[in-house]
Amino acid sequence: MLVIVGLASLLGCQGLGPKQQQTQGPGQLTPSPASIGFGNVQIGTTQSIGGSVVNTGGSGITISQITVSGTGYSISGITAPVTLAVGQSANFNVSFAPTTAGSASGNIAFATTNGTTNVGLSGTGVAAGDLTTNPTSINFGTVVVGSTSPQPKH
Repeated sequence: MLVIVGLASLLGCQGLGPKQQQTQGPGQLTPSPASIGFGNVQIGTTQSIGGSVVNTGGSGITISQITVSGTGYSISGITAPVTLAVGQSANFNVSFAPTTAGSASGNIAFATTNGTTNVGLSGTGVAAGDLTTNPTSINFGTVVVGSTSPQPKH
């Protein structure tokens, strides 16, 4: 009898009554990274960056639609509809192919059964430039082997 009373006090009576049903939370889509920055990308070229979305919630979640906005942005590697179990992820690639110079913002919207998850996009289209040096030549004069001859910076 003392053993039963001792166990009941240790368990706080949680093991003596009917089991309580645990409820699972809804699915939650979490992107990685949360935003994607391309930096400077030369006009006429394409740069791609990978990302993923993972279901960090307590039940399955369905991505019903994926929308990309912003000039020059596109997505590949993931197609809606897709259902992710708890802990499951889906990988994707975002590409930025600027056609004009200047900054370009965009967004990926993942529409799910529990709302929309957004990933911000940013990048800058830059024109191809010419590389120049200043000065165009440097004269080191006579330098003894094993020594240095610093030149002034311009």
